[in-house]
Amino acid sequence: MSGTRVLERSLGMLFELGDADGRLPIAELARRANLPASTAYRLVEDLESQGLVERDGGGEVTLGLRVLELARRVEDRVASSLLEPARVIMRALASEHGETALLTAPSGLCAIGLDAVAPPRAMRLSYGRWRVAPMYLGASGKVLLAFLPSRTAERVLAAVDGGTTASGEPVDLERLRRDLAEVRERGLVVTHGELDPGVSGVAAPVLGPRGHLLAGLTLVGPTDRVGPAAECLGTAVSEAARAIEAALPQ
Repeated sequence: MSGTRVLERSLGMLFELGDADGRLPIAELARRANLPASTAYRLVEDLESQGLVERDGGGEVTLGLRVLELARRVEDRVASSLLEPARVIMRALASEHGETALLTAPSGLCAIGLDAVAPPRAMRLSYGRWRVAPMYLGASGKVLLAFLPSRTAERVLAAVDGGTTASGEPVDLERLRRDLAEVRERGLVVTHGELDPGVSGVAAPVLGPRGHLLAGLTLVGPTDRVGPAAECLGTAVSEAARAIEAALPQ
């Protein structure tokens, strides 16, 4: 088996374990990862030797503590380079407009939530950090997809087939491409109910000094509040994204 094939299969097993609610028997892990049981057993042994998976007395498998170590290193790096400079601006944005501010970033073919700041109001939306969602749905994902390098964006778009919105509507790839071109032109995206029913988002990109995509900044809230205020919120989100860019360490 080639080194690339081993890596793909090993990563596939790790992702399946990450998606599982608890420990998995190796036979079930093999089934979910679409692997022969013999291959899964061999890969589990290799991953276990590196601390990336653990087996209990009954032979069931879960993610290992080495994954936590790697995650903490990434979190520490992102915290100093992006989260800490952005958080003050996100708090001001959420407080002024009464909606939740989200910071997202690309993660493979998906968007991942890096931070969320809720406003000081009783009726608000709460989002957990590290939430993973398709990059082709919702303002917080589409704002990333629109500004990805073209080769990376095409890999995301190739995985759209069969995708549906929160309401069950199939994702139209050609319409999505047109929407992304408009997002690049405007530097802003507004969506309604694509990722979560009854929820709207307004997002702008956060770019590095050379125009490299770093993250997306989004205000999200109930459609009946965000929809009528989308134009005003768009201006505020764009200004906040530029403020984050200015605050980032050089």
